[in-house]
Amino acid sequence: MLNKSIISFFLLLFATCSFAGNRGKEQPKYLWFDAEANFERFASKDSISYYLEKAKSVGFNQVVVDVKPIYGEVLYKSKILPPLTTVNGKVIHRDWDYLQYFINEARRLGLKVTVSTA
Repeated sequence: MLNKSIISFFLLLFATCSFAGNRGKEQPKYLWFDAEANFERFASKDSISYYLEKAKSVGFNQVVVDVKPIYGEVLYKSKILPPLTTVNGKVIHRDWDYLQYFINEARRLGLKVTVSTA
């Protein structure tokens, strides 16, 4: 009987500690920004800022920025890979670092950033 009481006590203690440890953690709410689908939409810095602010306002707390679609070109400054300038016939030449701007704006808004290169 005593063993059952001790086991029950420790199970209750463990369950209480486990629940209390997760209470303060905010659950991740991700929004994925696809490179190809948003190529034209994110041609300007203002547009990136607008959509990040909108994401924050509706409750997202993390964003995933796709910077290397299937073309083998990238949306960040690279000494190895060429920049992605054309998608579906639409040509955009950026004189600024797309990825760095996303990171800076997301941090300004308190959003965590994950970068997708696959």
